[in-house]
Order: sequence, then C-alpha cells, then structure tokens
Amino acid sequence: MYINEMVRQCVLFLGNKDSKSARFIPRATAFIVAIIEEDIGYRYVVTAEHNISGFQQKGWDVWVRANLINGGVREDSWANGRWYFHPDPGSTDVAVAPIDFHAEEEFKQI
Repeated sequence: MYINEMVRQCVLFLGNKDSKSARFIPRATAFIVAIIEEDIGYRYVVTAEHNISGFQQKGWDVWVRANLINGGVREDSWANGRWYFHPDPGSTDVAVAPIDFHAEEEFKQI
C-alpha cells in the first residue's frame, strides 16, 4: 500500500539502544502534531501509552529516531522525556510529550 510522503514525514521511531553495541532498536512509532495558540506553535510527539509504559517496565531508556534532510538519521535520548498520560488510567491509550527539532532534521507535523 502506498503511503503519502507527507504522512511518512510525520512519523518518528521510538526505540532503545542495545547495551552491547549501542545500536538503535526500533520498538514503536509515534507522530508529530502541532497546536497553534495565539500565533505561538507547540509541537508534540504522540504515541500509545502502552509503548512508553512498556519501556518503563523493562527499564529501557526511550530513544527517538528522526530523519535528516540529507537522508541520514538522528537518534536522541529521551531518558528524561516529559511524557503525559490521560489522568484516568485505562480510559485511553495515548502518551504525549513536547518536542523540538534541530535544523538538520526533516519532519512534517499534523
């Protein structure tokens, strides 16, 4: 199935690093959303709460991998990421965290 390039550029990979090789291991996906309030934009990464809870239960640090404009990838540690969950546990399966990007990263937002 063909997936529109715009949609593909909204997606990030979440993963952890292999303890021996430091290789990124993709475990989940997330997407980027933006909210504009009074001419100020806020970007967030959105994924399923069970993804983030799974990382926490396994003791894995979360890493985010994004594409670069030049075709490479960038991997950033989110060990101290500020994830927010719905206040009523079990009512939704969503996790949200604020995100910013480096100039060399290629991304789109919804």
